[in-house]
Formats: sequence, structure tokens, C-alpha cells
Amino acid sequence: MNFDEVIFAHSNWKNRFKMFLEGKEKLEQHIVAKDNLCELGKWLSGAGKVHAHLPEYGSLKEKHAHFH
Repeated sequence: MNFDEVIFAHSNWKNRFKMFLEGKEKLEQHIVAKDNLCELGKWLSGAGKVHAHLPEYGSLKEKHAHFH
């Protein structure tokens, strides 16, 4: 997992959401609300589970879900 790419992708997502609020982008709520479809979400739900015993994992998972 390349965390720089994940950060970049979520920054792009925030820009898309801003464009949505301005009426310049169309988004489907039932898709964007899912926190397991982006690369970070897939990692958290898959290979990243090996870190589930760490408090940081739980914090990241919670913050990521809130982001979506």
C-alpha cells in the first residue's frame, strides 16, 4: 500500500465533493458513502486487518469511515 497515493486519492475526493456542492459534479450517495470501495478502505477491510490489534488501526478505520 502506497500511503502517499491514498492521501492523494482522498484529497482528490475532497475536491470532487466540493465540486458536487457547487453543482459541478454528480455523485451517487449510496456509492460514495461506502468506506470499503476506495484503496484505503479495501486495505483496511483486507490485508490491513493484520494490524487490527493496534489502537492506531481502530482509530484510522473509524476516521476513514467518518470521512466517507
